[in-house]
Amino acid sequence: MLPKIENFPLPAEILFRIEELAVDADALFFGEIHGTQEIPQIISGLLPMLHERGYRGLGLEVPQFEQENLRRWLSDPKASIPDFYAKPGPDGRGSREMLAIVLRASQMGFQVFCFDPGLVRKNAAWTDRDAGMAQITQEIWQNDFPKDKILLICGNNHAFLKPPPQAGNDLWPSFAEQLRQLMPAKQYRAVDLMPVSGEFYNMGIRNVQAYQFLTAYVKPLEAPRLVPSEIVSMQVDFPHCHAATFFSTPKTPGQWKLVRLLFLGLLGNYGEQNS
Repeated sequence: MLPKIENFPLPAEILFRIEELAVDADALFFGEIHGTQEIPQIISGLLPMLHERGYRGLGLEVPQFEQENLRRWLSDPKASIPDFYAKPGPDGRGSREMLAIVLRASQMGFQVFCFDPGLVRKNAAWTDRDAGMAQITQEIWQNDFPKDKILLICGNNHAFLKPPPQAGNDLWPSFAEQLRQLMPAKQYRAVDLMPVSGEFYNMGIRNVQAYQFLTAYVKPLEAPRLVPSEIVSMQVDFPHCHAATFFSTPKTPGQWKLVRLLFLGLLGNYGEQNS
């Protein structure tokens, strides 16, 4: 059974700022850390506003080959849950909470599509995978939503709009930047969602505090707050997160495969620096 996705309360100022970005953008990215319960809740609460503002496509960092299976499940109550969620991988993307928000979005009128090409080739660089994401998204956008806006949920490194100074050139050009290069007439905005305490699931349950250098605050937060950012349109830090839940226990790869995944940048974002 899917969990009930309740709206995560955001202050009026943050809601207003996100709506401003949504109005200005043709493609709005939500950069996340994979494997939390709260990030799907935050995005879920924004769906009605986004739909009112002309957003019709919802892009997911899910393998493209699952798109037909996912759409079948969304339209047919008797269809099986796609393996991406029924037999989840170890990076937290295939959670019950993410599938619940996909179902809610579909019921509201969003058409779901999957843009992850997976491993482009053996020993591919991080940016090669991002290039594949951009090419898939361009094709779907032009064919399915030529006059509509699209919402994209991905690991926060993929949503960078400017080069991250702390990461050199390894993560640049990002998915967002490569999509902009392919479709320069469109407008792009990105919101980075960051918890400052709690746990998330990525190759097992991890503690957010161990990755505190990724957030602007080391002291506890009482409520979500805006954070200045040089690499996205807006960063929203929120107080706490809980690890995502799954239909079955994600299978953690062996040590050597884990090292290879880390090198290829497939760990879902906090685990990469953080997919």
